Amino acid sequence: MKDKSNQNSESTKEIVLFVTKAKFPDKNAFATYIGGIASVFSNSNFDVICIGNGDSQQYKSFVSYFGKYVSLRNNKCKSVISKISNQLHLEKRIFSYLKNNFSNPKHIFFSCEFSLSFYKRVKELYRRKETNFSFILTEEYTKDEFEKFTILSKRAMKINHHFIYDYDSSEDSFIVISRYLFEKISGRGLNCIYVPFCFNLLSIPLSQEVTANNKEINYIYCGNPENKDLLPTIIRAFSSFSQSVKDMAVYLNIIGVDEGWAKKHHIGLLNSHHIKFYGKQSRDFVFEQYLRSDYSILLRDENKVFAKAGFPTKISESMMLGVTPITNLTSNLSDYLNSKNSIIVNGHEESDLLESLIISANDIKNNRVRKETALNTAKSNFNIENYKDLLLSLISKQI
Repeated sequence: MKDKSNQNSESTKEIVLFVTKAKFPDKNAFATYIGGIASVFSNSNFDVICIGNGDSQQYKSFVSYFGKYVSLRNNKCKSVISKISNQLHLEKRIFSYLKNNFSNPKHIFFSCEFSLSFYKRVKELYRRKETNFSFILTEEYTKDEFEKFTILSKRAMKINHHFIYDYDSSEDSFIVISRYLFEKISGRGLNCIYVPFCFNLLSIPLSQEVTANNKEINYIYCGNPENKDLLPTIIRAFSSFSQSVKDMAVYLNIIGVDEGWAKKHHIGLLNSHHIKFYGKQSRDFVFEQYLRSDYSILLRDENKVFAKAGFPTKISESMMLGVTPITNLTSNLSDYLNSKNSIIVNGHEESDLLESLIISANDIKNNRVRKETALNTAKSNFNIENYKDLLLSLISKQI
């Protein structure tokens, strides 16, 4: 099916496509990451179209800060067989959409989550054109990352590992989110650039004045813990911490899961009035809670592959909103975090976090400066415009 909104653009601007399963415009962290990268090309006089999951199941274009995005979302389904069928059907829809709407795109960026045959078909479609291709990698899958290692999990891991360990086209390039993945890809002699989790500044509120509250301390955890974030450890450590603080009120606001999640994971909530669960919330609500917070908390097992290969997006987000992160050093956070802009946890055990929480309370008088430093660090390192020349080099093939 043709999308009429794209017909005039091919004759006036060169087209850059992002073909992903991201939930546009901002329903998940991957969509925010893709949106930031796409905005660089949109602001550089390219016609950018992002293809992925969105709010609509129709062939319809939406306009966002990063350009246009097209939602080709399938119906939700529960069984493994229907999910596999749905994914294959989505690939057919995307291929048909590309074939009918874009005769000669300048560049196509793929996320590494489609079947290998899909990439071959798209590359063959544009084989005689001047289209260039890049792949975006944000993680390395391992079995322990999945709650249930199903046929879908095995399929996802096979595709992921193919691009990390086997893909060998010297004509194509990669964007990776961590130094770990950069060393893996560039170490095989492939063209690769490193871009941490960044924001287009239009997608995040920056106008707030950094504040500090001397009467109470507000902490925030925001995320979908799955098998990555050690949220049970965070809750237990904070419960113990809240009992030990005598001269100031401390509160932990948890966004992304509800109390039912805590009960399911057999987490006892000591001093539960100090911990509040909000469940899943809108992006605006999340920003509002961040702006009321003194500290954010994130804890992961730094020895796990996913913690090395990915990049903790909530750290970028926290710092960009002027909130001091309390976290251990996963991925390559050591490139950005220090005692002036964060409180670093030395490990991932409950006792490690408890020690850092006590430090955060004892040193609250200095947190205003720490928050300002965190914000300035984020502007210097997590603003996507700082990577403009590097990203544009993929189009000119100068890397």
